Amino acid sequence: MRVVGEGVAVPSRGVAPDDLAGEQRSFARVRAGRIVEVHVRRLADRSDVELLRAQVKATLRLAGPGPVICADHRLASLQSWDAADTWSKAMRGSGSGVVRSGLLLDPANAMYNLQIERVVQRAGNPVLRLFADFDELREWVGEVLAEHEREALRNLFSDA
Repeated sequence: MRVVGEGVAVPSRGVAPDDLAGEQRSFARVRAGRIVEVHVRRLADRSDVELLRAQVKATLRLAGPGPVICADHRLASLQSWDAADTWSKAMRGSGSGVVRSGLLLDPANAMYNLQIERVVQRAGNPVLRLFADFDELREWVGEVLAEHEREALRNLFSDA
C-alpha cells in the first residue's frame, strides 16, 4: 500500500475488490498490461468522485504509457448533480495519454444511463465511448491492445 496524494492509498497494482470487502464502493486497478479496470458503484457526492478520480489517476500511472480504461457502470446508482458536474470535469481532464476509454452500462438502468450520457457528453473526451454490450466494448478496446492484453479482456469484470 502506498499513498499517492491527499491521503489516497492504493496497492502497487491498484485498489482490488478484496480491499473493499462488504462495501459498495467504486475502485480501480490494473487488470493486465495497460488495461485499467474501473468499477463504479455509488458516487453520492463530490468527495466520492474525487476519491475515485485519485484512484484512477494513480492506477493510470501504474499501467504505464498508453493506458486503456474499461469501466463497469452496470451496478452504479444515480448521483447528485454536483457529483455529476465534478465527474464530468474530471473526465475532461483525464484524457491525457489514455488511448481508449469504454464504459459498460446496464440497459435496464435507464435513469443512470441518461445521467452518465450527459456527463460523458459534457466531458467532450473523444476517446471515451459508452457500451451496453460487453462484447462490443471488448472488441473496440481490443483494437489497440497487444495479444496478451486482449486475452485478459475475457476475464474483465469477472471477480468484482
